Amino acid sequence: MTLRVALQAVIRKELRDARRDRRSLVAALAYALWGPAVMAFALFAIARASDPDAALRLGILQPGRAPGGPVGPLKDPSRIPTLVSELSGLPNVTVETLAGEDVETAATAVRRRDVDVALVLERDAEVRFEGLRPVALTLVYDAARSSGARRASRVRAAIASYERGISDARLVLRGVAPSSVDVFRVEERDVSTAASRAATANATLPLFLLLAAFIGGMNVAIDATAGERERASLEHLLVHPVPGWVLAAGKWVVATLLAIVSVALTLAVSAFLLSRPRLLALDLGVGLPAREAMDLFAVLAPLACFATAIQMLVAAQARSFKEAQTTLSMLLFLPMMAGFVQSFSSLVPTFRQHLVPVWGHQLLVGGLLRGERAGVEAFLGLSLFTLLAAAACVAATGRLLRNERMIASS
Repeated sequence: MTLRVALQAVIRKELRDARRDRRSLVAALAYALWGPAVMAFALFAIARASDPDAALRLGILQPGRAPGGPVGPLKDPSRIPTLVSELSGLPNVTVETLAGEDVETAATAVRRRDVDVALVLERDAEVRFEGLRPVALTLVYDAARSSGARRASRVRAAIASYERGISDARLVLRGVAPSSVDVFRVEERDVSTAASRAATANATLPLFLLLAAFIGGMNVAIDATAGERERASLEHLLVHPVPGWVLAAGKWVVATLLAIVSVALTLAVSAFLLSRPRLLALDLGVGLPAREAMDLFAVLAPLACFATAIQMLVAAQARSFKEAQTTLSMLLFLPMMAGFVQSFSSLVPTFRQHLVPVWGHQLLVGGLLRGERAGVEAFLGLSLFTLLAAAACVAATGRLLRNERMIASS
C-alpha cells in the first residue's frame, strides 16, 4: 500500500466518522451562526440608539405648576418662542408636564420609565427669566440605559440652541452685535474614515473569526484522537503498517476541513448580516465586502490548519475524551487573550510580531477590518510560519500515535 493510498483511506475513514458524529457538525455550524448573530444584534441595538429621530418622552416639572398647565419660562421681550415650544419642536418628541415639588419626583418618573428624560425648572423661573437672571434647570436621565445619555444630549443641545437665541436677541435689543461678545467659535472636524468607524463597531468580529478557526474542528480533533483511544478503536487502526504521520495527517485533514468550513460560514453569515439596510444606514461604515471577506479567509485558513494540528497534539496526550475537551477549552483563551491584549495595550506592532501565529493573525484581521491593506511580506511570512508550526504538530502527533503506550492504554 502506497502512502498516498493509505492517506486517502484514512481521510475517507475520518470523513465517515465525522458525518456520523452529529455533535461535531452541529457545534461547528452553530458557532458560525451564533457568533455573527450576537455581533449583528449589538449593531442593531447601536442602530436604534443612534437614530436621531427616535421617539423621546420628555417630562417637564416646575414646582407649583399643576400637570397640564403652562410651564415657564414664558416669553421675553424679543418674542422668542418659549423653551417648551422649542423642545416640543424636536422630531418625535412628546412633552409631558409632571406634578411635584422637587427633583426626586422627576427622578422617580425616569426610573419608572414614565418618561425618558425629565427637565426640572426652579419655582420662580418666569420672574428670574424676565429679570434677566439665570434660570436653574436640572436635566434628569438614566445613563445606565443604552439610550439615556443620547436622549439627554438631544435635550441639552436644544436648550443650548434656545439659550443662544435668547442671548443674541437680548444683545440686539441693547444695540450690541452678538459677534462682538463671541470670543471663540469652535468648529469640529472628524478625520476618521468610514473604515475606522467600522472597526470600532466591529470590534468583536476579529475575536469571532479567530474563535471560528479554533472551534470548528475541535470536536473532530478530540474524537479522532482521545475519543478513539477511549473507545478502544484506535488500536485497530494502529495495527496497520502505516507511518504515524500518515495516520495523523489523515485525521488532521478532516478536522481542518471542518474548521475551514466554519471560518467560511462565519465570514458568509457576517457579510450577510452586515449588509442589512438598517446597518448600512448607520454612519459607521459597517459592512463586509466580498473582496475583504476573501482577504480575511486567506489570512484565517492557515490559522485553521494550525489550530486543529495543535488541538490533535494536545488531545492525543489526554487519557479520555473529557480530559481532552477540558484542556482544549482552556486553549480557546489563546485567541481571546491576543484580542484583549491588543485592544487595551499601546504596543506598536513590529514585523516580527506579524510572524507569530494567532498574535499576527489578530493584527492582520484587525488591520483589514480597519481598511488597512496587509503587507505581502507579513502575510506570506505569517502563513509560512503558521503552516510550518502546523506540520510540526502533525508530525509530533504521528510520533505519539506510534508510541507503544498509546496501544497499551487504549
